[in-house]
Amino acid sequence: MAKQDTTQPKDGLCTFQELPKPYQLAFQQGLVHELSGKFFPVEVDWFTQIFMLPFALIYALPPVLIPIALLNQLLFEPASYIRFFQIIRQQNAVETLLMLGLFSLLGALLIYCAWFAWHGCLSFVRTWQAHRFQKQGKYGFGMVLLEEGLVARLINNIDASHHCFWLPRETITNVIWHRIREEGARHSRWVNRTQIAYLKEHQGKQRKYWLTLKAYMFKTGYLSWDEKGDRRLFEQLYRWWQGAENSKFLDDSTDI
Repeated sequence: MAKQDTTQPKDGLCTFQELPKPYQLAFQQGLVHELSGKFFPVEVDWFTQIFMLPFALIYALPPVLIPIALLNQLLFEPASYIRFFQIIRQQNAVETLLMLGLFSLLGALLIYCAWFAWHGCLSFVRTWQAHRFQKQGKYGFGMVLLEEGLVARLINNIDASHHCFWLPRETITNVIWHRIREEGARHSRWVNRTQIAYLKEHQGKQRKYWLTLKAYMFKTGYLSWDEKGDRRLFEQLYRWWQGAENSKFLDDSTDI
């Protein structure tokens, strides 16, 4: 008997498995553009992904090679571990605490390297999947403005671990055009972005969260640094949220 998937849909930022099942299936089959709503396809940026992939692979080396080296040492030179623990037992309390601190730092660095490598490789795989879908005239990634809410599956993570979101219309409290400061590789800059305020239950209480969307996530017809793309994204999202001339909006021929 097949095991049932009991994962519940999750409002706000979520994993792909936490999206409502009908939309999850549409993304899987590359038919999300056929849903009854305004569709925003993702931008397939091969240049960035190819540039970032070597860094992801470099970050993957320490968490892969160090455990292999330790296991190899354990199998072929187990006496070295005995000597190591004997040295630890001979240390005083301060030296032991210092040693534990160093090992904790090393463990944290390995976890960070593994996290960076994993999500970097996932972004590359999603880019390949999106490109393959689009070559077939299908779309497995993007954002749809539905009558009942806002659903999206993106290539890159929006936060540390989520690349999808599902926002029922009734949970959205505001859509604003907001000036924020973004940190770059060399310097920070002030930019205008679309921000969506939504309510989500946390520990039995309704809390407000903000979701920032950037135009370069989608095909806008503008360069990534051109604010016109962000402004156009905001205007279409705001019109959808307000519900003004909804049927005319959904049939708009000037697609993003």
